[in-house]
Amino acid sequence: MKKLLFILLLAMMASLIWAQGTEDFTNLPTDSPNNYLSRSWTGTDGVIWTAEGARTSETLDGKAICFGTSGNRWVTSPTYSGGMGTLTFKYVRGFTSGQESRKLQVYVNNQQIGSEILVDKDSDTPVLYSQAINISGNVVLQIRSTGTRQVIVDTIEWTSYAGGDPTITVDPNNLTGFSYLLGSGPSASQNFIVSGSNLTEDILITAPAAYEIKKDGDTNYLSSLNLNESGGTVAATTINVRLKEGLSAGSYSQDVTVSSGSKSQAVSCKGNVLKYEPTNYPTEFAAEDGPTPYSEITLTWERPTAGVLPDGYIIKASDVGFNDIADPADGVVETSSSLVRNIPAPSTETYTFINLNGETTYYFKIYSYTNSGSDINYKTDGAVPSVSHKTKSGPALEEVLFPQYIQGFRGTNNDRVTWAARLTLKNLNPNSTYRYYPGFVYDTDALNYNAAGNPIYVNPDNTFTRATARNFTTAGNYSEFTTDASGSYTGWFMAEPTGNERFDAGNEIYFRLMLNDGDDGTTVALRLTSQSSIKVLRFDTETSSYQGTLLWGETDAPGKYFMAVYDNEAGTGRPINMNVIESDGLDITGVTQILEYYRDHIDNVNGAWGLIIPNCLMPTGGPGFPGIKRLEIRDFETGEIYSWCTSPDGIWNGVSTVAPLGGKTNPIKIDCKEEGTVPVELSSFTATISANNFVQLNWVTQTETGVMGYYIYRAMNDDLASALLVSPMIAATNTSHAQSYAFVDSEIYEPGMYYYWLQNSDFDGSSNFHGPISIQFNMGGHDGTAPEIPLTTQLMAAFPNPFNPSTRIPYQLAKAGNVDIRIYNSRGQLVRSYPMGMKEAGYHAVTWDGLAEDGSECGTGVYYIRMQTGDKSYGSKAVMIK
Repeated sequence: MKKLLFILLLAMMASLIWAQGTEDFTNLPTDSPNNYLSRSWTGTDGVIWTAEGARTSETLDGKAICFGTSGNRWVTSPTYSGGMGTLTFKYVRGFTSGQESRKLQVYVNNQQIGSEILVDKDSDTPVLYSQAINISGNVVLQIRSTGTRQVIVDTIEWTSYAGGDPTITVDPNNLTGFSYLLGSGPSASQNFIVSGSNLTEDILITAPAAYEIKKDGDTNYLSSLNLNESGGTVAATTINVRLKEGLSAGSYSQDVTVSSGSKSQAVSCKGNVLKYEPTNYPTEFAAEDGPTPYSEITLTWERPTAGVLPDGYIIKASDVGFNDIADPADGVVETSSSLVRNIPAPSTETYTFINLNGETTYYFKIYSYTNSGSDINYKTDGAVPSVSHKTKSGPALEEVLFPQYIQGFRGTNNDRVTWAARLTLKNLNPNSTYRYYPGFVYDTDALNYNAAGNPIYVNPDNTFTRATARNFTTAGNYSEFTTDASGSYTGWFMAEPTGNERFDAGNEIYFRLMLNDGDDGTTVALRLTSQSSIKVLRFDTETSSYQGTLLWGETDAPGKYFMAVYDNEAGTGRPINMNVIESDGLDITGVTQILEYYRDHIDNVNGAWGLIIPNCLMPTGGPGFPGIKRLEIRDFETGEIYSWCTSPDGIWNGVSTVAPLGGKTNPIKIDCKEEGTVPVELSSFTATISANNFVQLNWVTQTETGVMGYYIYRAMNDDLASALLVSPMIAATNTSHAQSYAFVDSEIYEPGMYYYWLQNSDFDGSSNFHGPISIQFNMGGHDGTAPEIPLTTQLMAAFPNPFNPSTRIPYQLAKAGNVDIRIYNSRGQLVRSYPMGMKEAGYHAVTWDGLAEDGSECGTGVYYIRMQTGDKSYGSKAVMIK
């Protein structure tokens, strides 16, 4: 009976083996080794292994199992107790023929482990399979071949189940805020807690170079320490950490490591050894123009070299003044912004502020600081280095000839008439070619809005083109201009209204130019917008300031010249409207969005022009438009006045332009041509200095026909628009013989160059200007021989007087002094004041534009002018007649 029990025990032991071991297939059977058969053998551990569909002729690390191409193919272990930890085995393709798939699957206790294994069908290099199984209890391993070609398997190894993985826990794993002032360490300590489970080794805690550690309750700090495991466990233990004493100033971000065997954790420690406040400020703090002088200022300074050196600088700026800059506060980091810059040191001792306003003075202060974050320490005592600098004028659009009105209609706008202006673009890059396209905006549109409307381009080759798309990438969708050496360009700019909402009648819109960078850029780099607005009119026949009438005509001027129309004879102020004179070479007869009448009667007709003028100046029911009183033709190349015609009452050869109500159905046609009898044939127009030191004007006519008389205009530049009427009407003789005329201008009180124009005014309401001629006027006489008249302080008579709308008020001072000029109405109420400030002895003048202090127009009446200088007061009067 005892013998039987012993045999049964041996059988049980043979079928239940303690896990962990190796099967290297040394004992594989050798019968029919080239056949794929069912196999069984006593394995390396002395237990029975089985295989199906396997041959035994192949080798890897000695004998190996080779699975066939079909049917059941596997190798199976007996039952192992103690579980299975990590399983490894080697595999490789069997034989080289055939490219079909070769696959393996791993099963433990009849459950697939992981994904199917794809065997490289092209490689003879064995691959090591390794997988953490981690199954406790009894286990049976099976490796299956599931592909359609042979696979070789060898050297199966495994470890026993070890229970849970070793675990180390630290809490917290981040410690911050360690600090002390240089020379006064160590820092205060902070704590973290360590614990461990399933350990096979003690826990080693190692401090980094700048820190030291100890167990809570111990006396001495160490660079490392051990926590002994007991039964695989380390109980929760508090660890103290601190910055070592004797460290150099700086930041210390280092990790305490906590490890046991292959397991490791880290506790991140961050701290600072702090400097004292910087000893000195930077020196040689200076400012200069930046690379783009209208929007950038470059600052430079020299770093301190003695005492506690700074870790950085704060530069603070203001466009108000130095007193507007608040000192930074210790412990508060100043965030970099448009007018604040945090600059770490050491660094390049320079910084450029960008995106500044043009023509603006900026004030700067620079502060040194040490440390960072909540430990930042600024130097703010004593004299803080300060500097100011003014940016240059930025790119600007200057309105040379800028019309007041434009056609428009919101929605389907098939009544379009082009709009033209002459502009000067300033402060751009010198000698640079810019791409541009134009448009119109609301005053509320974003600064980066690229405007509405179609471009009409006046190109560098003097051609005119129209575009309906706008970009800087496709030729024809943009045009170009080139600046001069000063970065300026003056030229003609045109655009066409569309149906965009901005062209709704009654709107006030602004002209905008989109420019690239002047260096072949393909994106918008700069947008320039007009200061003045443009009123939108639609064609209609009511007395409304939202409605307008087509005005057109013909002239003998060359094509591509421009016609500007004014509501005054002198051509002062902004034109009512302006457009190109045909033919400009641009055929728009087929563009149905252009006003039909314009296409049929004006486009491509040499000398023809057309534009819209308002029906009324005020909202519906207000006063009508006073009429067009001047037609002014401007030279295409130079922009200078080529010729002009005037009508004092806005009626041209019986055709009235006053309060028009024609809309587009009854357009008004007026002409400005040199045809028929010439009213005046002028043979000379000269200026000389008389014996009494006045300017004498002489002119000779060869014939006169229908001339009512002559007027003399004077200015201190060659711009007729700024000239003043200085004579009464000088009656004409209307003779066919030569006739001489003279006029003496005795109302000059300042030395300088003077320009004169002669205007002939005809009985039919038309007029023409001749000139200018110029002459240098000196107070001591033209030839220097006349005695100089001693200066006396006086307020001289205003001229012209009566006047409308402006008059010049001359005065002279016997000695330098402060001058204040005030203008009162007949009720004694102050209308306008001109505080002139300190003036040198000599002749001076101020021009009153006829406006009150608030910008409103003054009415007809007598106005009293009072000049105060020193303790003396002087008076005169002038009459405004409207």
